[in-house]
Amino acid sequence: MHSLNYVICLNNYYRDDASIRTLLNYADKLHLGLTTGINCSANATAACHEFLLVNSYYNKEPARYIRHFAFTSDTIKDEQELLRIAYQIGLFFVNDFQVFIGIHNDTKYLHAHFIMNTVSFRTGKIYDGYYTEKEQLLS
Repeated sequence: MHSLNYVICLNNYYRDDASIRTLLNYADKLHLGLTTGINCSANATAACHEFLLVNSYYNKEPARYIRHFAFTSDTIKDEQELLRIAYQIGLFFVNDFQVFIGIHNDTKYLHAHFIMNTVSFRTGKIYDGYYTEKEQLLS
């Protein structure tokens, strides 16, 4: 039996600070305590503040520089295991970027939401490898 692993791009245009806040709160909507942050807080409200601070510091329009994607696998049945795997996936972006991760169990398969600030907190440069590197995440 083959396992199915998916990375799903959910990129929308997040119009303003409030929509970013809503997105981060959505990632933590189940309040399961299954969130983590890489280069940001594991708390959705604090992470939002941190994303906006970085973008403001580098004079970037926040709504334009947020990526949202999800990961699921039909073989992962434990929320803590998925959080560990999601953290490892998040480390793929860790060098210069902030990634907030929230686990959901509200569909057939457990899944992790990743909210990434594509403005580097170190340099202010924009992450541009998302689409080309997506396949590397699954290998």
